[in-house]
Amino acid sequence: MNEELTNDEVEIDLVDLGNVLLDKWRYLLISLIAGAVLLGAYSLFFIAPTYESTAKLYVVSASDDSVVNLSDLNLGTSLTADYEQLMLSYPVLNRVIDRLNLDSTSDELAKAFSLNNPSDTRILEITATSTDPQMAMDLAETMAEEAIDYLPDTMSTLAPNLAQPAKLPESKVAPSYTKFTIIGALLGLLICAAFFIVKYLMDDTIHTADDMEKYFGLVPLTTIPDSDQVIDLAAPQTRQKERSYEIMNQLNVNLPELPYAVSEAMNRLRINIKFCGKNTRKILLTSCQPNEGKSTISSYLWKMLAEAGFPTVLVDVDLRKSVMKTRFQMDYDDDTTMGLNHYLSGMAEYEDVIYSTNIPNGYMVPCTQLLENPSALLEDVRFKELLNTLSENYRFVIIDSPPLGSVSDGALIASLCDGAVLVVRAGTTPRTLIKQSLYEIQQSGCKLLGTVLNRADVKGRAYGKYGYGKYGYGYGYGYGYGFEAENKKK
Repeated sequence: MNEELTNDEVEIDLVDLGNVLLDKWRYLLISLIAGAVLLGAYSLFFIAPTYESTAKLYVVSASDDSVVNLSDLNLGTSLTADYEQLMLSYPVLNRVIDRLNLDSTSDELAKAFSLNNPSDTRILEITATSTDPQMAMDLAETMAEEAIDYLPDTMSTLAPNLAQPAKLPESKVAPSYTKFTIIGALLGLLICAAFFIVKYLMDDTIHTADDMEKYFGLVPLTTIPDSDQVIDLAAPQTRQKERSYEIMNQLNVNLPELPYAVSEAMNRLRINIKFCGKNTRKILLTSCQPNEGKSTISSYLWKMLAEAGFPTVLVDVDLRKSVMKTRFQMDYDDDTTMGLNHYLSGMAEYEDVIYSTNIPNGYMVPCTQLLENPSALLEDVRFKELLNTLSENYRFVIIDSPPLGSVSDGALIASLCDGAVLVVRAGTTPRTLIKQSLYEIQQSGCKLLGTVLNRADVKGRAYGKYGYGKYGYGYGYGYGYGFEAENKKK
């Protein structure tokens, strides 16, 4: 381990976050449109339109000679403020209610009025709001009349002048469909963006080769792109009737052709494995958890190495949950075919469990029966002797083991191998689990050859700079004999 942070430092890479949002532009656009449509429709169908009507009073106190002087103007300014306070008092409001026969209280009616005194004027604006345009005009008109007829007696002043009578409003003042549509669009965009930002911050998985290098100091041996055809291989295949072989200890293995991009990525893995050194013969392929593609990758790596002319044997050590037979249509009888489980139990010898296959230079030690607790058998010296004998007779021994995060078998097997390859499924495997798996490999004394990033979204934002033809996937050339267990999110 090169370096390990002692504190849980969390950093946000704004450029990476921006790329995430840019990658999701279709969802953001859909959310923007949906928000605009929904809130616009809500304002159109569920919010009643409101109307406003305004009457204006001119408040001034004339002298006895009927000539307005400066003192009259100053007194008018003070009276305007007084009118503004008294017009919404309950005696005035109750008079308006009685005159219009309204079914409301004075407190409720007060909410329908707004009064405004423009700065440095003696103008008092009375604005009434209602969902009925006629009612809005009646309210403003009645309030102005009460201010002229009732309040002067109460205040012992001259009546104000009606400067502008209320009129019937021709258009609504609310709601503004444009305003609601814009707000809805922004809300839809923000909610969608917030969802992806929270998902980004909560995401503890590896998505790209850059992520693997950033968090663990490892450049993947290869990055295998996601493909529907590869996903289909994960399901059990329908067994087809194959021709039988008369040669004893021979299995027929059906490995469908891979898509071009996936095949190229697997070929890169084969090349990297080939250059790991002549003493690296027993190679463990494992994963952090089930369903990461470990068995598929080990099978095709075995096939490609064999087809390249290297005598290669595939050992299925996933004794608890082997999927080799059903997934790749291996043609053998469970009851009569000897496998690794028979050898470890002492029921068969070395030569009884080594099978040639229909793939040139490809040999196999299958698991023909599942075991509940194979740990004791794997600790037996017979298993170590088997691997050592295979490494003497074959150039490569590809070992498909159980996931490290599920049982202890993987770490036990790793201690007997020359090198290990950790398969990580992009966007699925938590970094904490990857860190733990790398630690277990290191503690076992097995050399870490590198990682394989499986089912990566190579069309995404982070692979543009790794361009490889039209597929745009990235390959790593580092072997990562150590790792940085960083708890960062940059």
